[in-house]
Amino acid sequence: MRALEGVKVLDLSRYISGPFCAKLLGDLGADVIKVESPGGEFIRFGAPRYEDESLYFLLVNRNKKGITVNTRSPEGKKILKKLFQSVDIVVENFRVGVMEKMGFTWEYLHELNPRLILISISAYGDKGYMAKDPGYDLLLQAFSGLMDKTGAPDGPPFSAGAFVIDYGTATNAALGAVTSLLVRERTGKGQHVKLSLLQSALTYLHDSISEYHALGTWRSRIGNTDIYSSPVNCYQTLDNKWVCVIAGSDNFWQGCMQAIGKPDLIDQPRFKTGPQRKQCAEEIDGYMREWALKHTCDEIVNILREKAVPVAPVNNVPAIAKHEQVIANDLLVRVPVTDMPDIVQQGFIMDLSETPMQIYHGAPRVGEDNNEILQLLGYSLEEIEQLKKNGDI
Repeated sequence: MRALEGVKVLDLSRYISGPFCAKLLGDLGADVIKVESPGGEFIRFGAPRYEDESLYFLLVNRNKKGITVNTRSPEGKKILKKLFQSVDIVVENFRVGVMEKMGFTWEYLHELNPRLILISISAYGDKGYMAKDPGYDLLLQAFSGLMDKTGAPDGPPFSAGAFVIDYGTATNAALGAVTSLLVRERTGKGQHVKLSLLQSALTYLHDSISEYHALGTWRSRIGNTDIYSSPVNCYQTLDNKWVCVIAGSDNFWQGCMQAIGKPDLIDQPRFKTGPQRKQCAEEIDGYMREWALKHTCDEIVNILREKAVPVAPVNNVPAIAKHEQVIANDLLVRVPVTDMPDIVQQGFIMDLSETPMQIYHGAPRVGEDNNEILQLLGYSLEEIEQLKKNGDI
């Protein structure tokens, strides 16, 4: 049994936030139709490439069927109308106002299909002077203040190194979709779910907004350290690797000092509490750096784990992609793709004991399911061929 068995999703989105939301719904068992322009979405042609497809596209569009539609032509819009009438959820991340320009306002869609759930993802929200501005993950990391909090104190602001806002927004959007399905069971009606990259980005600021409004203070970049205690940092090792240690709490502090051969520091009054140790962070980090440079990364991890001190190597992608902990928890999956060798991707975001997420099929090739989907909408093979000739699909 699939968790979202029988739920039909129409994915009109591009990039990451929308497609990954629809992919999550597909992983949960929904039947997802990916809509692309004739010739294929431009993301397909980006790097890195595997065979003749973008690995980026293949990742965020698995568990979907694919159809091409010219959304600007009258016949293309008729196809979209039929699709809107036949699905439960629509996911879109056009700029604010584009759906309306296409003639598909929420009011129109709700009248067309009262049970429809529309997920609209914007960059900055649908109000205010920036509502129609284009927005990307990196821009939102900058605009939201997240970038100001990322990096070394004496260095420039940095990005998080991943599309954290896009993926967070996608997960929030999937939550909105599933919540709306539950509400629809009670009311019989769909609803319009609106969310933005900016909304998601603000959640990553933790308590900074509250701190500013309540106290008038805020914290900028602190690197890999902690505001509460020490030692919390990354340290270079003998074999020129890096290891991350979090030993700020009292019990971890004691175990860490024993591990590095500094038990005499444990009971010194100036190191008694976390805030006191934070005041002495430079001194403590000095002890940690000196010790770390005498041991390999693996040695440090083993020594600190024996003392139950939280520690992790700073892995690169090759290391984590083949790590035994990843393998033991089945966190990678092998995904089939039409006319291509299977590919390995990240697995699922959770394990459901009764309705597990599954791989049903890989990302579709361009227009792979045109005939099947259009026939289900009532088009004959002759009509489909004519749509192709006219550039409508």
